[in-house]
Amino acid sequence: LPRLAHGRDVQLEAAVLRIDRSRRPHGHPHAVRRLEVQPQGMLAEHHALYPRVFVLQGKMAEADKYFAELASSNDKKAALIAEESSYRRAEIAYSEKNYVKSAGLFEEYIKKFAGGRFNFAAIYFAADSLAKTGDEIRAIMRYEEITDSTAETSYRYGAEKNLVELYEKTGDYAAALSMANKMIATYGSQAVNDGMDKKAKELQKLASGKVVSNDEKIKTAEKRLAQNKKAIDRV
Repeated sequence: LPRLAHGRDVQLEAAVLRIDRSRRPHGHPHAVRRLEVQPQGMLAEHHALYPRVFVLQGKMAEADKYFAELASSNDKKAALIAEESSYRRAEIAYSEKNYVKSAGLFEEYIKKFAGGRFNFAAIYFAADSLAKTGDEIRAIMRYEEITDSTAETSYRYGAEKNLVELYEKTGDYAAALSMANKMIATYGSQAVNDGMDKKAKELQKLASGKVVSNDEKIKTAEKRLAQNKKAIDRV
């Protein structure tokens, strides 16, 4: 946690850090009160202490408001704060299962902070958000950014596993089978324990003589997306 400007209220900094570690904001009412009485003008200066406490309190709307302010900052000194705040806004929307919003916010982060600290995380959760809204083709494209990359990332396994499912859903059984076999070869028992060996056998039967054109993939995905949007509109 960055130090507060001019060393002011070190107790507040320590209290918020304790809240952050414990994930029990109600167990530290004194720390929350200390934060609430600080002047509003100290927001940017205090590096997102306000929204962090709001998140821990479950006040997501308030947290989003402050993260939005920080994310829009043009101050070069606040660049890292702006980047993290942009990602945290998307994270909040995702945690609340607002996948349409989270997809848009993760995409916004990816475009604004290309190659940033949360790049692979943003790509992964953008893909997952897109998949959950029925936009499977775009979800596949995002996941493939991770699997095609040579960089080390903890999101590769999850991206590959999700691609097997999405390829199968869009009727591209050959691609699903190829990815399942790749996972078995690369990860061994981990992939087998996740059922990839059984999945590969199922896909082998489905893939026999089945070639899916890109047009067919797009038509299938568009049909699913339209159905999903109708379902969302009815909610």
